[in-house]
Amino acid sequence: MVKKILIVIVVFFFSLIILAPKERLFFLAEDKLAQNEIIISNEVVNSTLMGLNISNGELTLKGISVAKIETMDIFSILFYSSIDIENVILDEASRGMIPLSEFNLSLSHSVLSPKSLALVLEHGSNEVEAKIKFLDEGKVRIEVDDINGSSWLKPMMQKDENGWYYETAI
Repeated sequence: MVKKILIVIVVFFFSLIILAPKERLFFLAEDKLAQNEIIISNEVVNSTLMGLNISNGELTLKGISVAKIETMDIFSILFYSSIDIENVILDEASRGMIPLSEFNLSLSHSVLSPKSLALVLEHGSNEVEAKIKFLDEGKVRIEVDDINGSSWLKPMMQKDENGWYYETAI
């Protein structure tokens, strides 16, 4: 009897994920971003079994073109979500802040650590792994274990006994 109940619960959750209106949820998230003047435009959105595939998007922040995104895959299953962004091409104005022309980005979140995100940034042959933590005081802390090979990050970061970090209030 317990097996049958567990099977029904698992089938219910998977059917909820598969049949969820993923495109509508993406457009709802887009509306929330637009309230902060962050706009993703000209994108092509395709629903997949467990997520979304977005291609050819353009990112604009407060009316200024920031980047072009070739593909973005959003994957979500009960306790884990990830966003894989491939071929982000920064505009010239953005390269003053981040001196990269093209990179790949991967974000992942688990319910087991609700106040943090894992981030992997790949540019050229270098890879930077970081953890983004949302602190109780309304602060965000980005921790980078190994900053070698990414000297462009050092001027923005500080160092303590745990490694390199960047902290700001939101």
